[in-house]
Amino acid sequence: MIRQLERLGRQNTRLLMVAVLFAAAVVLGVQTPAFAASPDGYWGQLMSRNSDPRYPKCLTTQGDAGLSVYQDYCTNDSWKLWHLKPVGGGYYNVVSDWDGHCLDVYAFNHDNYGLVTTWPCKGYTNQQWSLGMSSSGFTLKPRHARYDNGGAGKCLDVFAFSHNNGAPVVQWDCNGAINQFWSYDGVWET
Repeated sequence: MIRQLERLGRQNTRLLMVAVLFAAAVVLGVQTPAFAASPDGYWGQLMSRNSDPRYPKCLTTQGDAGLSVYQDYCTNDSWKLWHLKPVGGGYYNVVSDWDGHCLDVYAFNHDNYGLVTTWPCKGYTNQQWSLGMSSSGFTLKPRHARYDNGGAGKCLDVFAFSHNNGAPVVQWDCNGAINQFWSYDGVWET
């Protein structure tokens, strides 16, 4: 059985585990929580609203601290899965499934085209993100730069509206453009 699960791969194993847990809960009459879709956390892909809906692009990590994040095809691989973990005050850590590191604005940078990377989670404000909801999706704004740009802050941005795989995802002045909006196919933790 274990070898069969290994062959299914990580994502399919998760789905199988959810189905088994859900079936057991139904048989035993146990109420299941609303977040039962992901037994090991609230993992999902952050999809750029700038990308072609037929070929969506997702936030992707290199897997090494200090390397920049970028967009690539959404494939549910662990380096494209994120957990939006609340840290209080309306802020979230955006945690990578690949290495458990947090989405981080490198060195508390306040510049446009500021490097966004993953880094060990330390609770610093350059690793805390607020979510600005709208009909276009949501923006991710780093807490350390919330007063920049005349109070509008900085946003996670697919640089230059690129549709290419490997396009850098950076910090930029929030401006309401589609390359700063995201959607999430995971389950929100509250």
